[in-house]
Parts: sequence; structure tokens; C-alpha cells
Amino acid sequence: DGSSDGSSDGSSDGSSDGSSDGSSDGSTDGSSDGSSDGSSDGSTDGSTDGSSDGSSDGSSDGSSDGSSDGSTDGSSDGSNNIIAGGETCLDAPALTGASGALEGAFGILNDYERYGDSNVDGCNDYISLASGREVAYKVTLAPMDVLTVTVDAICNTCGQYDHIDEVIYLLNTCSEDGVNFPSGEDNCVMGADENYGGFDDLETFTYTHSGAESRDYYIVIDTWCSAPASDNSFTCATSADGFTLTWNIQ
Repeated sequence: DGSSDGSSDGSSDGSSDGSSDGSSDGSTDGSSDGSSDGSSDGSTDGSTDGSSDGSSDGSSDGSSDGSSDGSTDGSSDGSNNIIAGGETCLDAPALTGASGALEGAFGILNDYERYGDSNVDGCNDYISLASGREVAYKVTLAPMDVLTVTVDAICNTCGQYDHIDEVIYLLNTCSEDGVNFPSGEDNCVMGADENYGGFDDLETFTYTHSGAESRDYYIVIDTWCSAPASDNSFTCATSADGFTLTWNIQ
């Protein structure tokens, strides 16, 4: 009786109830509810509100507002990266980064020319031919930096067989008024006008800054005109015409 009532009742009431009320309820109320309320809610609420919203609000918005906008406004191929140049070197926007590309439009006035009031000396083969409406961009070069600049004009006002003859050059300083330079100082240090405005032609130059300290330079994007800049003949770019500019510093 002892073993029958003891061990039987004990195992029946003890281990059986224990396992039934303990592990069974424990697993039902504990692990089952735990997984249902814990891991299930955790993963559902966590991954949905966390990683899902995270990717939606974080990486997705990040790519939309960050890299996507960054590409469009900053570092893209230049097709949508529109940055207006300065009318003179005084208001020239700075080009940032070791390389980049942008689109811009030609200026309103003819501010720089070799034999006019601006009296810019140096690289005379280029600037003496540039009587169009130019704009300027600033770039800072460290000692022994090598700058490469390429420009391609976009003629929005040209006829079917017309084109723009772009001229580009580099100034090593900006004068007090941004226009008039002292005579004989050779402030134009490099330029290009090799292709005479062919439909698929580009102008490019490479310049090495050999100074011992960093220095600001000014990229001027100009045009050759067969008539005065006030005359809107097809060879003279207007502010409705544009260009692509790419630069690389090594």
C-alpha cells in the first residue's frame, strides 16, 4: 500500500501533475506565450518596425535623400549637376573634390580679353581669341597637383549647322575688381583652343601647380566670336547656351 499509494499517487499526483501543471503549463504559458508574445511579437514588431522601417526610413530614405540626391546634386556624371559659374573671378564658385563634372551656362558680358580693358596677359594664343561671354570657377591646388580640365559647349540657340567655338584658360589670381589685371604679369598660365568649335570637339588642358604652397586658380570658360559679344551671331554664345565641365586633380 505504501509503495502503491505512495509512489503511484506520488508519481501520479506529483510527477504527473507536476509535469502536467508545471512543464505543460510552463511550456504553454511560458515558452508558447513567450514565443508567441515574445519572439513572435518581437520579430514581428521588431523586424517590421525595426529593420523594415529602418530600411524604409533609414537606408531607403538614405539612398533617396542621401546618395541619390548626392549623385544628382554632387557627384553624378554631370548631366544633372548644374552649377552656375561666376560672371568674374570674384564670384566664381569653388569646385570641390579631386574630380567632378557639372553643367553651366555662358555669362552675360565679355569680361576678359587680351587687348581690351581687362588686359589679361599670358597664354595669348588662347585668350586673345576669346571675345565671348565667359564664366569662371575657382579651384585650389596643392603643391605639385596636376589639374586636367575638359569643356564641351552646348549650343541651345544654334541652327542645324551652327556651333560654338569654346575657349578655356586658367588664371593664377583674381584682381581687386575681378576684371582689370596689371599689365605684364602673365596671369593666364594655361589654356586651350585647338578644335575650333567642331560639333563633337572638346577643349582640354593639363596644368601642374609647381608652387611650394597651395594656391587658388580660376578656370575661365569663354568662346571665340566672329562678331562683337553684343551681337547674337551664331558663333557667339549667349547666356542661353551652356557647356559641360569636367575636372580632375591628381
